[in-house]
Amino acid sequence: MDIKRYVAMTKAELATFPVAEDLPAWMACHFSSYGNGLSNIPDWLPAGSMIILDDRTPPCDHDTDVIAMQLNSLADKYKTDIFLLDFQRKNNHHTENIVKELTTKLRGKVGVTEAYAHCASCAVFITCPLPHQSLPDKLSKWKTRELWLELATETEIITISKGNTTFERVNYSLLTETDLYDEKLKSRYRAAVKENNAKIIIERTSEELSLLLQEAQSLGIKIAAGLCQQLCPK
Repeated sequence: MDIKRYVAMTKAELATFPVAEDLPAWMACHFSSYGNGLSNIPDWLPAGSMIILDDRTPPCDHDTDVIAMQLNSLADKYKTDIFLLDFQRKNNHHTENIVKELTTKLRGKVGVTEAYAHCASCAVFITCPLPHQSLPDKLSKWKTRELWLELATETEIITISKGNTTFERVNYSLLTETDLYDEKLKSRYRAAVKENNAKIIIERTSEELSLLLQEAQSLGIKIAAGLCQQLCPK
């Protein structure tokens, strides 16, 4: 498969990661709470690893020259050239400035989350479509950009009653291989109709994500990434 799949791992997970077709991703460098650079910098990475910078600690007066130097040094040391700016806190002007500057200062491919894609012309890291959403629909807004895809297992419970529809997301599987499969959504589902409502359980497990990954490749996506806890067999 031409698409590259990165598995985001902590230091402990990386220590036991087997040799596989998947590539590791360091989860993650943080904005330092005591300086103007980064913390949680890895002391070892396999060659070709993705380097992730997140905003678990929100940025404030951090220096993009220092950050770029730290990340470029990591990339040189561990022979990689791919960075993910995994920024989830929306509407932070410090983050906007960091995205604008890092995308010009980092020596390699850079992806950024949808929340800050307007700040740069780099690749957009698209969140995994929910089980009731199709991948083409999810990508349609960004069809002029290079796209990277998040891979995530997910279960939704959809309850439809008169005049109301609710969506509940849970972090465990409720279905089996015997339940129905929707080719368009790349999701498995089960429906139950009662007197006052209809309930639909719809989900993607690692098996359905493999099919979603094949569709992503057919749509031109070159890079996908997800959490080790979800993608790696126990």
